[in-house]
Amino acid sequence: MELREFYYLIVLAEEQSISRAAERLSVSQSSLSQFLKQFEKRMGAPVFIRTKKGVQPTAAGQILISRIQQIIRASQRAQQEFHDGESAGKGSVFFGISPLRGQHILPPILKKFYETHSDIRVNIREDGNFALQQKICEGTLDLALSVCQAVSIEGIRLEYLYKDEVVLVTPRSHPLMEHMHTAEDGHMWVSLEEVSQHECIISDEDTTLGHLVRNTMGALDLPLFCRHDNMTAAFAVSMACQGLGLAFMYRSLCEEREDVVYLSLGEQRIYIRLALLLPEAEHHSRAVLAFAQMLRQELQEEASD
Repeated sequence: MELREFYYLIVLAEEQSISRAAERLSVSQSSLSQFLKQFEKRMGAPVFIRTKKGVQPTAAGQILISRIQQIIRASQRAQQEFHDGESAGKGSVFFGISPLRGQHILPPILKKFYETHSDIRVNIREDGNFALQQKICEGTLDLALSVCQAVSIEGIRLEYLYKDEVVLVTPRSHPLMEHMHTAEDGHMWVSLEEVSQHECIISDEDTTLGHLVRNTMGALDLPLFCRHDNMTAAFAVSMACQGLGLAFMYRSLCEEREDVVYLSLGEQRIYIRLALLLPEAEHHSRAVLAFAQMLRQELQEEASD
């Protein structure tokens, strides 16, 4: 087997679609289909199950892909250690971040990092927070920035950087504004009981924000009225701006708008924690450590402003 074949199989498993995997790998769909057919013939058994929605690894395929990920990670680690011995200024970083947070905070950080580390390549992987934690455990990522409420996660070194507030995106003309309160420190808030009386727009349950909202309301035995409960956070905010309901967002990612108000949820507010995630007890290259330091510096400065 060749490393190129390993990469093909991993991308197929991640995308669960031959067409999307082919686009990501910059090969034709027919070539990738032919590769998979020939590879499974050599293996003597299917690696993927074909479905109407795409492809999924078989039980045996999942074991194979897990081993392949370990091999690729070992190859990447060897390259990093080689570059560390050759020069402090070279190397690569496999970094994970959620699409929502990445598009808001990462571009200026990358620009500043490349100004002083032009020979280091940062390979960005966008995924949800839960998936990022899994990939750190698997060793397919060197570093990730993730929402993380856990005190500890086996196999992961957590370094908390700052906390972010979950807020309610409320149109200024919404009836809920009549029940808005102002705390002594000046922040505006509404109770969760009042929120439960109105239609909300929320994200999937397998997203951090969607999971948090459902759990918070459920813990208080409060109903959650939603006609749209599988939207991305950004899409939900856009719908809220049109008066289609109330949405939830992280305060650090909110943009100033004239048509909405960002309200705290309860007088005590609801917070999540942002953390840097690194594989535990593993060699970290100079490139990884340099990028981690840049993230610490930029994000902690931003949080203190």
